[in-house]
Amino acid sequence: MLSLSPPPTFYDVYVNAHPHTHACAYAVLQFNLAECYRLGEGVEKDLEEMLDLYEASAAQGFSHAKVALERFNKAADDVFDKTTTVGEDMARAAEVRAAEGLPPLS
Repeated sequence: MLSLSPPPTFYDVYVNAHPHTHACAYAVLQFNLAECYRLGEGVEKDLEEMLDLYEASAAQGFSHAKVALERFNKAADDVFDKTTTVGEDMARAAEVRAAEGLPPLS
């Protein structure tokens, strides 16, 4: 009988990433892992770890991480406003990229 293992989590992918992973892909992995820490998916919720990962990802130019940091910094009670949609975040990320003179993501 065929046995299927569960798919890897973002945490597994991040921890097991090859040291020579392209910087852009690494920034995306950092962002996704930060999301895991924000939501407590596969790991305990940890806002400090989340912020460290968002900052590392943003420092590499990943616009979604920059938007997430903006949103976090605007939150008065240090908790994300869950009323924003993925579409709104993606639109804001496109604005950030355009303001920095970067081409849109396709």
